Amino acid sequence: MNVEKPDNPLRKTLALLGVLIYRLKLAKLVIRLSPNRVRTLLYHAVDDQPNPYTDGLSVSVSPKTFAANLDYFASHYNVIPVSAVEEGTLPRSPLLITFDDGYTSVHQHAVPELQKRSLPACVYLIGRAVQGELVWVNLLNYALNEHAKTTRDALSSFPDLASLKRREDIIAQIQHFYTPSEIESVCKTVYAAIDVPEEHHLYSNPEQIVAMQEAGIDFGFHTQDHYNLGLCNEQELKAQFNRESIDSILSSNTFAYPFGLFSTQAMKEAEKHQYGRLMTVGNNNNLLSPLHLDRTEVFTAEAASVFAQLEVVEPMIAWLRRIFRSSTISPAVASDFDVEKKAV
Repeated sequence: MNVEKPDNPLRKTLALLGVLIYRLKLAKLVIRLSPNRVRTLLYHAVDDQPNPYTDGLSVSVSPKTFAANLDYFASHYNVIPVSAVEEGTLPRSPLLITFDDGYTSVHQHAVPELQKRSLPACVYLIGRAVQGELVWVNLLNYALNEHAKTTRDALSSFPDLASLKRREDIIAQIQHFYTPSEIESVCKTVYAAIDVPEEHHLYSNPEQIVAMQEAGIDFGFHTQDHYNLGLCNEQELKAQFNRESIDSILSSNTFAYPFGLFSTQAMKEAEKHQYGRLMTVGNNNNLLSPLHLDRTEVFTAEAASVFAQLEVVEPMIAWLRRIFRSSTISPAVASDFDVEKKAV
């Protein structure tokens, strides 16, 4: 589930600048200017055709796009395992590849491409998903894609959802404002209204996870149920950080926040578990905790655009946001780089 970047003039300008730099064959020079910065990529599903559970969530890249990304990474960076970040044993120009949610398409399409190039990666698993249960966002997305009218009629019993027409607005409303108990109520309503297939094969099962481990893939934790941790109370946080259900198959002492969303209480709970790194989304989250490692999503196969996003757009936006926080800038200018809309 991605963080949607506003399509504003500043980002467009920076992206064009980055593409120009790449076309001028200055990419490797620019990359060398930040030899110690860990570029961290976030993917979810790697599939040609999104299924009803993921279609419209902006979580999929095609195997062809992913392979092109890997070729670019391998030729411009030192791709590292997540353990190198934990241990601080970093080469110059390090890059880390991560996946959230544990979709089975990672096993089917991403891992073979990684193996071809002998590249490491880390997958962040949801306890509920590994156990074969649908995560709420995939359940709701399936229901709204396949049984739109019936699902909307059922959800009309929730006043704040009744007036929402678009699938993405309904999911975003729940993501940002619903507590775990409220989400469970929504799920029960959906299950009562429609027939949901018992077999979905959406997430990697334990056998596939073991096979990926043997191929050199690491696995970290992504909570038990993938709720917005910023809306969890103390008891709910403890439940979400409880990794007992899949602890035996986790190989990395790192953690990824669902949707990149968290609170002070969630950070404190994560610190209690002594994780080596906490994976976020966006930028400047390291200002809140030295354990935070920001990640960037890419959806294009074009190397120039990937370079622009990793080396120009995101670093410049992060720098401008830091400046904005420490000085006074007009709202009109600030809106170009200070707004980051969280979305599924």
